[in-house]
Amino acid sequence: YINQPVYLDEKYILVSPDISIHSDLIKRLKKWNYETVKTDGIPFEGNERNNNSNRESSILESNEKISEEYKQINVFIRECINFLSKYYDNFRELDVLPLVPVSDKVKEIIFQLKEHRNLLLNIDFDLKESDSYIIYHSIKTTLLVLAIADFLKFPAHKQIEIGIAAMLHKLGMLLLPSQLYEKKGALT
Repeated sequence: YINQPVYLDEKYILVSPDISIHSDLIKRLKKWNYETVKTDGIPFEGNERNNNSNRESSILESNEKISEEYKQINVFIRECINFLSKYYDNFRELDVLPLVPVSDKVKEIIFQLKEHRNLLLNIDFDLKESDSYIIYHSIKTTLLVLAIADFLKFPAHKQIEIGIAAMLHKLGMLLLPSQLYEKKGALT
């Protein structure tokens, strides 16, 4: 924690004093080429200036719990990417779209969103070279659509339907040569 707001530049506040600065945030800033941030504050442990050892130990336990949840969520997202990758490969080879496995995966995502909404919606991990951007994009779209559907109190069957649509919305891209949708930069 820092006892004053932290800014990316003169106008954009990055975090307020009640939000911790954690390693994932620092990793993202470096990934986005931010080498420095601006603040008049000083670092301190905990979310209040007058904390005692009980608060410090609870903060450490809380950080450990969050770290373990991040690991579980990363494993879950990796499972989703592997599932959709195999599903898309199956579509390319057999030209069939069985909806039951997709429906089951969407139900898993709905459950995980109810348990770990903030972690899932803020997750940022590096794609492996073998990962398709289309698959990653489809998973992120599914997460966002299902979070919005839950917020809007859609009935469960509608959440599943919209989740299936979000997960498969890029399926048609697979009919194009992979050089088009895997190309980095502009298509010219």
